[in-house]
Amino acid sequence: MKWLTRWGKELLAKIVETRGPSSKSIQKLFDMLVKQVTAAEVSKVMDNETVPALDKHRDAWAALVQYERIR
Repeated sequence: MKWLTRWGKELLAKIVETRGPSSKSIQKLFDMLVKQVTAAEVSKVMDNETVPALDKHRDAWAALVQYERIR
């Protein structure tokens, strides 16, 4: 990817880095629902793990979008 700068590569790496934890957390929620864990427990995991992980992933994408806009 010659067209991609060092900074752009770092931003893409951050997206890849944050994708794993967010995907794993979502999978954990699905597994909990399949095992019929209580709604309170699922909500706790969602609030403490899933939403923060998704926020980090979204922020990584937003940084790349911002970078592309100013380039």
